[in-house]
Amino acid sequence: MEKFEEITEDDYILQSCGPLGGRMSVSQHGRYLGDFAEELDAETFVKDHMRSNGFYPNVWYISDHGNATLITL
Repeated sequence: MEKFEEITEDDYILQSCGPLGGRMSVSQHGRYLGDFAEELDAETFVKDHMRSNGFYPNVWYISDHGNATLITL
């Protein structure tokens, strides 16, 4: 049986933002947490945020076309 992943409200969302998608924004629970100049900076922020909260939900990247991809940090 296949297991389908869906975005939940606890999950982190990373997506391009800013002029020409030159930055990466991070949100969780529908709350904007920040934007970063580099994708690596956004991922580092998410790892630190998870560690400080002791909670490790899924992390998704949303493309500029709206496609969701589950990522591993």
